[in-house]
Amino acid sequence: MSRTKRQKIDDDTSTVTTKFEHLPNELIVLCLSYLTFFELYESFFGLNQRLNQLLLSKPTIYIDSIPETQFLTHCFNLSHFLSQSQNGLLALRSYDENQFKLIMKDHLFKDKFSRLKSLTLNSIHADSIYDVIFNEEMKLYDILERLFLSEVSEEEEHGSAVNRLCNRLISSKMKSLNYLNMSFTPYRCGCENNIQSGRDKVDLEFKRKASTSHLETLIIGEIDGEKQTQISFRTLTDKLLPRLLKLKTLMIDSVHFEHEKHSYSQGVMKNKSVLTMNLKTVKVWIKRQDQRHKSVLEDFFIKSSSSDDLAVEIFCGDDENSFE
Repeated sequence: MSRTKRQKIDDDTSTVTTKFEHLPNELIVLCLSYLTFFELYESFFGLNQRLNQLLLSKPTIYIDSIPETQFLTHCFNLSHFLSQSQNGLLALRSYDENQFKLIMKDHLFKDKFSRLKSLTLNSIHADSIYDVIFNEEMKLYDILERLFLSEVSEEEEHGSAVNRLCNRLISSKMKSLNYLNMSFTPYRCGCENNIQSGRDKVDLEFKRKASTSHLETLIIGEIDGEKQTQISFRTLTDKLLPRLLKLKTLMIDSVHFEHEKHSYSQGVMKNKSVLTMNLKTVKVWIKRQDQRHKSVLEDFFIKSSSSDDLAVEIFCGDDENSFE
């Protein structure tokens, strides 16, 4: 190898970043996104001004897996951190119900979440979510703009908290909410082996008379996962959609036609007289045995929409290209 080529390789090698703090801000932020807030605070906060600024600018606070022996101390740290943060688009994510409830209901944080715009919750009971969002002291129902709910379930076998939560979320009570992504799992008892009790799906029900929601995007169900959330065609067209007149994007992982007694074609025409929607994108999954009703759904959305560029996709059974 010539001396010139060897020198070039040595020069290139010398420029390789070997220390974490030498990385550009974009890469550091990407690395930090894989850690919980507890891990970030304990490992990086207070090391230097640059890292402090990057942490304080993070839009999402991920509270989960905080060791019980350090939970109280960490609550004070979190409160102090939120007091310093200048981020106007604060987002909160939690997969731990007990820690979530303790933090959200503690007076230490009563005024800390006044800037909370986005909330992501996983595996938390519907009652707990309802109590936090519609708490009259925090009034998250006034400020939340985006809400992600995954694997939400009832706390009791014959509870009605899921439907109560859904009916309240999709109404004018949520004054700023424009994006809602929610999926549910059937009630499971706390016995050994987590044996499932009752039905294997969650049927969503909505009240006929309700105020109009401000939602622009609604996603119901685990679009790319197990289909455990469903809604009937009649409930969708007669009770849910009439309160979603501002909706632009709708995705539902399971609409079923079981136990429907009315004529579907008449139902479409009936709803045409009361619905004038602004939908742009519709993606709906139906059961393979309901495939004969595919055209009914398509016809309903086309006739109910005021948009000339509406895109409607109805998927049946195990269609591979579901909601990609």
